[in-house]
Amino acid sequence: MIGGHDVQGQDVELSSNTTIQIVYKPNPGTVRGTVPQDQAATVLLWRLGNASPDLVPVVQAGAHGAFEFSNLAPGDYSVIAFDHIPEDGATGAFASTILTRGTRVSLQEGGVESVQIAVLRWGE
Repeated sequence: MIGGHDVQGQDVELSSNTTIQIVYKPNPGTVRGTVPQDQAATVLLWRLGNASPDLVPVVQAGAHGAFEFSNLAPGDYSVIAFDHIPEDGATGAFASTILTRGTRVSLQEGGVESVQIAVLRWGE
């Protein structure tokens, strides 16, 4: 927090006059879910409100199509699965795809949210 505003996930400029407050919450949340079992999938989780985060958590769906993201801060997220992600990454349109086609999840402190999502073909 800076000046009473939550700046998590935002770039901020600090100076010797900046007062920051770090709020530690001991009850992180979890988003877990499944994709169809017969499809390999790369699942991404995007925290909504972050225009372009430096790091987007990614997991591979495992046995029976299961996936899980843990130790998450409370907030709103978008979760989306692709059949693959090319090694060269993505364009700016990628963020738009996640935000518009992903499944929205609202996570409370200490909460566990479950979703079932389809696997999108990369580039569609």
